[in-house]
Amino acid sequence: MNPEINRYCSGMGLMLLIVLLFWARAAAVINLKYSVVEEERAGTVIGNIAKDAGFSTWEQPVPLFRVLSNSAPHLLEINPVSGLLVTKQKIDRDLLCGQNSKCVISLEEMVNSMEICVVKVEILDINDNSPSFPTEQIDLEISETASPGTRIPLESAYDPDSGDFGVQTYQITPNELFGLEIKSRGDGSRFAELVVEKALDREVQSHYSYMITALDGGKPPNLGTAQLNVKVIDSNDNYPVFEQTTYTVNVLENAPVNSLVIDLNASDPDEGTNGEIVYSFNSYVPDKTRQLFKLEPRTGAITVKGNIDYEDGSIYEIDVQAKDLGPNSIP
Repeated sequence: MNPEINRYCSGMGLMLLIVLLFWARAAAVINLKYSVVEEERAGTVIGNIAKDAGFSTWEQPVPLFRVLSNSAPHLLEINPVSGLLVTKQKIDRDLLCGQNSKCVISLEEMVNSMEICVVKVEILDINDNSPSFPTEQIDLEISETASPGTRIPLESAYDPDSGDFGVQTYQITPNELFGLEIKSRGDGSRFAELVVEKALDREVQSHYSYMITALDGGKPPNLGTAQLNVKVIDSNDNYPVFEQTTYTVNVLENAPVNSLVIDLNASDPDEGTNGEIVYSFNSYVPDKTRQLFKLEPRTGAITVKGNIDYEDGSIYEIDVQAKDLGPNSIP
């Protein structure tokens, strides 16, 4: 035979062999799907790839499978001779995939006969975590002027579990003033808004404490709690009031200067500057009266300022007003 022809024929045979091999490899792809629950012990058998793919391992002299890829080699492995797919350690789904709805490990194995096995293993979640809040206490300040229907977002609880095992709802200690409305974010997580249901009055009660509970979707649900502390902030909705509307006092003529005539006392239930009171004569108190009597603006004490002479006047009417230091104060 002509050597050149032999070389040509051998080349054709080689080309044909390569084409056939690539065609066979592309056609013989076997897809297998398995699932395993997270936290199973190391060595748990997930499946038998050789059996499920229809390969015989009887008296197999050499490894049947060769690893092409493994997205989590520290978690799963395939016995190259038996084809058993097993866990190498406990799998924490929450650490591996977070709160993704699907958690899948992918493997590709080549068989001696050149077939490719594509293996997908879904890691199933268990309800092994409880919701927890960032802090043990949630502190809120709400104005007493907040109208019913006012909403205040609360700190969200976090649960590493996914899907139904994540945070599903919130509850508050039953009460008449506040409720909760549950809302969902774009990623599916849920949070609560505190809803004012009745008018608040700081002078009636200025502090409230409730328990906020976050629950997941387990049966029974796991839960986490935080204490909600609500402080009602004052608004200047009260004005100073005297104990009496009229006081009658007797003063001796020629009473020494700085002698106490009366110690007036007004009260205002507001707090801070809203309840801090200053006293003053009304604008229409005559100059003569102002010359004889002095009013201490911070204490409300009226004392003798000038020389009191009965013959010059036996009755003096002194109008005093009390005013707080808050905004929009009303005397």
